[in-house]
Order: sequence, then C-alpha cells, then structure tokens
Amino acid sequence: MKLAIVQSRITQFDEPLYKELFCRNDFDFMVYYTIPLTQKNLIDPEIGELPSWHTTESELYPSFRRGTGFIGGLSLLFKILTGRYDLVIISGYNSGLFLLIALACRISGIPTGLRTDNVMLYRDQAHWKWRLKKFLYPLLLKIYSTSHPTGSLAAAYLEHFGVSKNDIFYFPYNVDNKRLECLSVESKPKQEIIRHSLGIKISDRIVLGILKFVQREDPLTLFDGFELISREHSDLHLILVGDGELRKTLEDRINAKGMGNVHLVGYVQYADLPCYFGMADIFVHPGSGSWEVSVNEAMACGVPVIASDHIGSAYDLIEPNKTGYIFQMGSPTSLAEKLRLVLEQADFKGESLPHLKTKMAKWNYDQTINNLCAALLYINSY
Repeated sequence: MKLAIVQSRITQFDEPLYKELFCRNDFDFMVYYTIPLTQKNLIDPEIGELPSWHTTESELYPSFRRGTGFIGGLSLLFKILTGRYDLVIISGYNSGLFLLIALACRISGIPTGLRTDNVMLYRDQAHWKWRLKKFLYPLLLKIYSTSHPTGSLAAAYLEHFGVSKNDIFYFPYNVDNKRLECLSVESKPKQEIIRHSLGIKISDRIVLGILKFVQREDPLTLFDGFELISREHSDLHLILVGDGELRKTLEDRINAKGMGNVHLVGYVQYADLPCYFGMADIFVHPGSGSWEVSVNEAMACGVPVIASDHIGSAYDLIEPNKTGYIFQMGSPTSLAEKLRLVLEQADFKGESLPHLKTKMAKWNYDQTINNLCAALLYINSY
C-alpha cells in the first residue's frame, strides 16, 4: 500500500508522526509540502516569529517540497500523479493548488482524501457565505473518496454536508505524547530555576497560558478571569508564554492593577514548553480554534485544562471534573468559576492524572497510524 500526504508546511505535531510512520514501515508514504522552503513563507503571520520546530524533514522521512514559481507547482503535481499512490490525502481545500491536485487526481483515477478541521462552532449560518457553502460544499466533497476529520466536531461537520460515516477516518492533530511527558519530567531542575527567577515559591500554584497575544487567542479574558480568582488565593500565579500585538495592553493592565503575580515570559522555544507545562497546576486556553494542539500538549504533560467553548479539541479531550473544564469564551466570570472548581480541590492535578493518561491513550500516533491503514485497506477493497 502506498500513501501520499499533501500539506502546506511542516508542523510540530505532524513531523514526529511521519518519523514514526517511516520507522514502523506499515506502508510506503511520501509527504508533499506545497509552500517553498523560504524563511518568509515559514514565519507565523500572527506573531511575526519563525516557529522553532522546523528541521530538515527530508532527512528524517520521505518528503518532497515544492520549488518556487509555476514550474515548482507543476513539478509537485507531476510527482504526485506519477507516484502510483493508492490514496492521496490533501490537508484542506482553501489553496488553489490543493484543489488542482484533488481534481487532477480525480481525473486520473487516483483516490483522494480530504483532511479537514472545519467545525460548526462560531459559524454564522445566516451569513450569505454559509448559505453559498451549503450549496457548494457537498459538490466539493464528491471529489474525495475518503474524509479525514481532526476530531469529532470536524466529523460532524462532514456528516452535516452528506459524507457517509463509512468514508470517515480520523486524522487528528495528535502530538508526541511520550516525548512531551518525558521532557516535562526531565525538566524539573529547570522548573525550580524558573520558579526562583520569577519569585514563585514551591508551594505556590500556577495557572499557565501558552498562546499568541492576539484577539483570536484572547489573552485578556485569561488575565481578567485570573484577576478575579486571585483575590481569593494569595498563593496563585499566572504565567503567560507568548507574544503578539496585545502585549502592551497586557502590560498596561498588569501595571494598573499592581499584579506582581502575573508573569510575561515572552516567546519560548517549542522544546522548552514541556518545562512550563510541568510547572503548571492548570493550563488555560481562552481563545478560539477548530482544534488547538496546546490542549493535547498540556494533557500529555499531565496537566488538566480549562478551555473555552470555542476550542474544538475541548469537546474530545476535556471531561468535566476529570481532565478539566470548559468555560464560556470571552467571559472572565465563567473562567473564574471554573478556576475556582479546580483550586478548591487540594490536588486536582494529581487526581486528574489517571484520567489524562486514559484520554491521551486514545489520542496518539498509534491510533492515527491505525486509521491511515484502515483508510488504505478501505480504498483497496473497492
């Protein structure tokens, strides 16, 4: 069996998966990247930074990156069409090149799959774009032989537009659970150093946010919710990892309220994030997103999560009073209420650990690989 995966760029959660796929050798595969490898193309537009998880992926697993210009796109398309693949999974359809690849494969008789994280959350179904999509999307989906949602909300989205459950094989944004857990445990000496540098006692408790300081990820609600609950707990600290356009606003609020227990540590390299997760008693994601892998990352490090009701992964990973809580997005009061539920328990983090391990055992690379194998077998059974 032979699989091709097409996506725009490398990600911190897919790269370890492809390394493991290559080591396991369950089937032949090739990853095609559609964005040329230039620093300008790799910078995250929301933070203006170059993400720190990039490596020379061609040395680690089979991959091909598109060259620049029209010829580069044509060369990538030619390699896919002549690769004799049983299935070509394409990550999304918003790119013109992605659609061209899907259509060209369809015409050439090569089965394609759509990997998608689209969800019904925060959709204005009265908007003209949604009404147009209700007409066009079912037609678009007919191009693909299989569908690969990242979670249950994305699966429900596909079914809403007529995709059969038989054609759905999950392709989640899972993370390297084992590695993150190990790094979190191994970084304990460094955690003590960071605590000391920030003036946080060993007995103090930490609320952690790792996010971009932009409106979509809503660090201001996290700050406001923490400010409410910190009035009741003198041993509480908030660490915010990240940067962005709202940093100055956060700094002004911290200074205005004299919140010495709020710490802005800036942008942190991905390899160092497990250290911060390991320090935390609770992780909070206050923003919106169709999945948001930081929820996976926190849970892999043994940290329960409070996430907004606009975070897609919350609906698959969070079980109230077991692995965390879900609060109303944009409501500091709702967030403070959930934080109170956690803080009123002597050791919520310790009590949640067995539930976190059980949950993450269902969201790991083994499950993803099994799903990919099942999709290939399904296609070859036609």
